[in-house]
Amino acid sequence: MSYYIEAVSKLERRIRITKRYREYIVAKHESVEFLEEEVRRTLINPETVRMSKEDPDVYLYYSRYGNNYLCVVCKHLNKEGEKGTMKMKPIRIIYDEKGNTLYVRFSDKKEAYCTESDVDKEVIFSKAEDGSVIGFEVLNYLSKGVEIGDAIPVETKIVKESPFEPEDGVKV
Repeated sequence: MSYYIEAVSKLERRIRITKRYREYIVAKHESVEFLEEEVRRTLINPETVRMSKEDPDVYLYYSRYGNNYLCVVCKHLNKEGEKGTMKMKPIRIIYDEKGNTLYVRFSDKKEAYCTESDVDKEVIFSKAEDGSVIGFEVLNYLSKGVEIGDAIPVETKIVKESPFEPEDGVKV
């Protein structure tokens, strides 16, 4: 495939703009037609980079251009050019035998508060200050009298699509 621009951004992401997509951009924004080097420079060494408020995969790269700013908007994809196959951070699973509690953490964010699950009162969600779920605890994890030895029963599965439907008005 032939690219109009190919660069590694300040965030160490490979950004590629095809000639066809360049034509689409220029049709919408005629003033950027001859700014290939400025666009490349903005990606490589921006003054500011911001994440889009609407889409966490979209980033806005800003740099000065004369008396104005040039804003280059990019959707960050993985190295193969497809969304959703980024490497997942490790999940930590800890079993407290004395308290019979299973702890699952999938973020290193600091815990700010906990909430009970609406579905099961023995599931407690750990949340960060921003309200994001960073882990959970399962109280009374094993039935009384179950011997576990060195392993605990945990089932894992990788799914391509979420089995949950978002509530109306909630973005996932």
